[in-house]
Amino acid sequence: MNDKSILIAKEGHQVAQPHTAEAPLTISHPHKKRTLTKKEKKALYFSIRARRELRKRIKRKRHGKKERLRLYPKKRDVFISVTAPINFSFIKNTEEVLEYFRIMTVLISERNQVEFDLKDIKNLTPDAIALLIAKIKDIRFTRGLMIKGNKPLKKPLNRIFEESGFLDHVKSAYVPPKNDNHLLIHQVTRKKVDSEIAKKVCERAVEHTFKQQIKFQPIYKIIIECMANTDNHASLNEEVKYDWWLFTYCEPDTGVTSFTFLDLGVGIFNINPISSYKDSLLTKIENITRLNLKDNMRIVPDLFSGQIYTSKTKDRRRGQGLPDIKALSSNKNIKNFTIITNNVKVELPSLKATSLKNKLNGTLLYWELHP
Repeated sequence: MNDKSILIAKEGHQVAQPHTAEAPLTISHPHKKRTLTKKEKKALYFSIRARRELRKRIKRKRHGKKERLRLYPKKRDVFISVTAPINFSFIKNTEEVLEYFRIMTVLISERNQVEFDLKDIKNLTPDAIALLIAKIKDIRFTRGLMIKGNKPLKKPLNRIFEESGFLDHVKSAYVPPKNDNHLLIHQVTRKKVDSEIAKKVCERAVEHTFKQQIKFQPIYKIIIECMANTDNHASLNEEVKYDWWLFTYCEPDTGVTSFTFLDLGVGIFNINPISSYKDSLLTKIENITRLNLKDNMRIVPDLFSGQIYTSKTKDRRRGQGLPDIKALSSNKNIKNFTIITNNVKVELPSLKATSLKNKLNGTLLYWELHP
């Protein structure tokens, strides 16, 4: 036998096959990958290059869409100031807050730079701050124009405003005092479920509300379901991914922890599975009752009972997020659970639904953890 074809087999190794031009000489090792042939290397190279080119094309496409959204201001140094509702709470004063953002949207579409005048508000809740931050970070709302704003003059509201981290997301000459309490945690990520964020937020909330570290699964499960559902109802286009925002406010005086989960996608009632469901119902009974079943209010019970599945994969096992959230909202320590999406506001677990004159392009979920 040729000496070049002989290798000593040590522990964990195997004797290699005789070296030929077609089969490179390698030692098979449980912790080492084998050497690729020239043909395999070439195939791998073209595969990697194809993936890179695809990512570049998608990035250019997204960049092009953003550029098409951008507007140039009528007057660069002029801002139109619009006074915010005195009760700046999205959950408690939904219609007025939506109308406020509608007015801002119209002004921006006319190439006006706007200023959010918040100095005279008398009531402020974290859910409204969450919506405000998400809006001013969304190019579909700002259209690339400069946005200005001021802070509430009322001291307790000013404190919440600063602790929210609002000024971290805007350009400001004012530097807020260092916040060691971290009363409001805000996170943003793209599409995916982030169990570490959910765990961190849940642990802090439970410790604040119950004054001890105990396991409280309902909050963790709700947050995970919110993250998972974003992939289903945020967009009609698989290439477009919307950020979700999670805000948690620990009220220092009452021990209540409030949660706001928000995405500015298309909203629950505009996704394809629900649109198809509404169309199928209309087809079946329109000749009998002549009811306008395209009204979102009419399908709220079906949506939360599990009769409509919202997963893009059409897998009923994966489309039960909203029924699961409804079940979790029945916990005695969870209060004021509210979902606002499109033109509907729903209170859980009662399923009390309210039709809105103005609509939210997106989905906001709000709930509180009580001692």
